[in-house]
Amino acid sequence: MRPADDHFSVLGLRPGRYAPDEIRAAFRRRRADLVARLTDAPSDRARRELDRLHKALQALGEPARQKAALANMARSDDPYEQVRRLIECSLEGNLVRCSSRRAIIDEAVRLGFSEFHAHLMIAQVQFGDRKLLKVPDPPRPRRPLRIGPAAARLAAALVLGLAMFLAMVRWLAE
Repeated sequence: MRPADDHFSVLGLRPGRYAPDEIRAAFRRRRADLVARLTDAPSDRARRELDRLHKALQALGEPARQKAALANMARSDDPYEQVRRLIECSLEGNLVRCSSRRAIIDEAVRLGFSEFHAHLMIAQVQFGDRKLLKVPDPPRPRRPLRIGPAAARLAAALVLGLAMFLAMVRWLAE
């Protein structure tokens, strides 16, 4: 699991952009639960979780650090996974801003997808389908048809016969 992904999950949030107030509110909710567990029965596990919670607040509390964490999340070896994470990080209330959409499409094109496929992936992630539709590679161009000399003579004879037939029809129609 990536550290940025871990920070969001520690705070109980989906990866994405949040205002500092939202981050602090999520921190306070989680901290209240952990402090209650510590006062009931002190445990090392609750202390470790509280430490992770404070690290997550430090990592995501400021917009610049949050942006850097989201950029780290978008890095992956699989281009489909990279575009999916980029889209998920750009969602704001289940919508993608126009400027973010353009950046996502540009990144997808840089990774080798078409603009149409990028729009399709945005719609899939935006409307709840977390598995991206993988478009098959375009078919390879076929070799040009090669005609041997016998087939070429036959084609020429057929064209000549058709021309003679049309000339006869026109002659008989006069």
